[in-house]
Amino acid sequence: MLNKEWLKMARILLKMTQQEVANQMCTTKQTICNIEIGKSFNKMTMKFYEVTLKNNIEKNPDKELIEKILSYLESTKKS
Repeated sequence: MLNKEWLKMARILLKMTQQEVANQMCTTKQTICNIEIGKSFNKMTMKFYEVTLKNNIEKNPDKELIEKILSYLESTKKS
């Protein structure tokens, strides 16, 4: 599962608001905010957020660029 920083960065790269993600997940903007700031540690909710963003990346015309940026961010975090 991806971490909260990756989720927030993916949302920003997709130019999505917290409300747009919340609408796709059938939840509230506050839930998305809680995930991104680390107040929510529910694995199922975080996984659903991840899947929602990955589905949006698949639909994005800049899919390859977004995936490269996110891969780079993930690799630099491990260093």
